[in-house]
Amino acid sequence: MKIYLDTLRRVREHEDNRLFGIRMDIDISNNFPLVTTRYINSTTVIQKTTELLNNSHFTFILDNVLTKPVSFIDGYNHYQFFLFDGSIHCNVYYRKCEMYTDGPIYIGVSALLVYMIAYAVNNKPGWIHVITGDTYVSNEHLTNVDKQLEQTPYPLCNLCIKRIGVVIKNYMYIKE
Repeated sequence: MKIYLDTLRRVREHEDNRLFGIRMDIDISNNFPLVTTRYINSTTVIQKTTELLNNSHFTFILDNVLTKPVSFIDGYNHYQFFLFDGSIHCNVYYRKCEMYTDGPIYIGVSALLVYMIAYAVNNKPGWIHVITGDTYVSNEHLTNVDKQLEQTPYPLCNLCIKRIGVVIKNYMYIKE
């Protein structure tokens, strides 16, 4: 995931390993943006996504996303979903993001939400536009970040969702 690595590099190369107001535009129409230069626990991405799915806002999103932009706030994070050019997109704002630990998880959760919403309303995923406020790399992760930035990314993966029902709360994670 070149855009994530470029952003991680920008933060790492900054004087105090901290920037404010980063934007990443990630095309998820053909591949799922799971960072491939380090281990990402996909179960964590799925669990965090299903925690958000238990939020009652999702019924409202599914009922309205095809006619107007809809959004919800989860703690310090703000998600907005909308239909544009035949695809479901997401603007997401994360107030605070530690790029080594949180960045890949936030990107994965946002993308998975778009995939699931698009699938539930018979559309396709489009883009996620990620904006982070306080964006930094913790001192204890600097060595790992340097190693990660030396890695060559693998190709991105595809995501296949099996339909269990029409209602988004019927999505289940089954570890095989």
